Amino acid sequence: MRKRFRILALGVLIGFLTLGLSFHPALGAAKYPAKPIEMVVGYGAGSVTDIVARALANSARKYIDQPVVVMNKAGGGGQVGNEYVINAKPDGYTVIFGYGSGETIIAPHMLKLAHNPVEAMKTVILVTESPMVIAVKGDSPFKKVKDVIEYAKQNPGKVSFGASPGGITYTTPELLAMKGGVKFTFVPTTGTGATLTNVMGGHVSMGSLTPSVAAGPMKSGKIRVLAIASETRNKVLPDVPTFREEGYDIVMAAIKGIAVPKETPEEVIHYLHDAFKKVIEDPEFVGIMDKLGEPITYKDSKEFEIYIQKMYKVCGEIIEALGQKAK
Repeated sequence: MRKRFRILALGVLIGFLTLGLSFHPALGAAKYPAKPIEMVVGYGAGSVTDIVARALANSARKYIDQPVVVMNKAGGGGQVGNEYVINAKPDGYTVIFGYGSGETIIAPHMLKLAHNPVEAMKTVILVTESPMVIAVKGDSPFKKVKDVIEYAKQNPGKVSFGASPGGITYTTPELLAMKGGVKFTFVPTTGTGATLTNVMGGHVSMGSLTPSVAAGPMKSGKIRVLAIASETRNKVLPDVPTFREEGYDIVMAAIKGIAVPKETPEEVIHYLHDAFKKVIEDPEFVGIMDKLGEPITYKDSKEFEIYIQKMYKVCGEIIEALGQKAK
């Protein structure tokens, strides 16, 4: 009888231990991922965001046991991709890359969206940010930022800039105009490639670009880059002064990080952060980013969240000052 009781008690004890282990958070996280992870990009194939996402997915093979599959969900200036991820099951199998750009921190101020991505998603890791540059045609009379401002003051409405509407490329020249006390004429383009073409063709006075787009034409003399909106000089364009050096306190960048639906468990976010931190430190990935001219800018989940909140507030103030706040 005693022997039978001991066996029964041992069985109950093992059962409780097994039950406890199966619900232990750390062990639960260890079971993830059990299937491929979708990495959503809100732009078409061939965009810089898409190229970086595919480089991330490729290098992730070494650090994640399941494939990371890039899915292009283009449309709505990035909002189609945002909505797809926001409405996905919050289990870590659907993530977005490109989080933090105009569709995240600017569009919610200007448009009535189904969801505000800043409120509906959680940050995982910041991968890269490309500071904006202001460029003019190679033979332009504008040699410095102050030349543009002075000309705009003396010739109202005659300084135009090309940029994608509603993005970081748009807010940078507008912020410069606000700081300089002038008005520029906005000429919408479909992207930085089209903006570059307009600048080189003399169709606009200046354009808002990223360093990776501006570097080649600058070296060939087709354009002149006047300033870069970063804290310090950029290694892709080391001879270009910052806006602060030119006397204008402007720091603005196209932010690209990874985010997930809001209700995603913290242990899954930690797993993704740790895995992708290894990816962005991987020599293969670093080499690709160097060739692209895209600087790796790491921030962990919390730092990235604080940064997004700050930039969201700054962009909101700019949009309100321009009178373009959604009503």
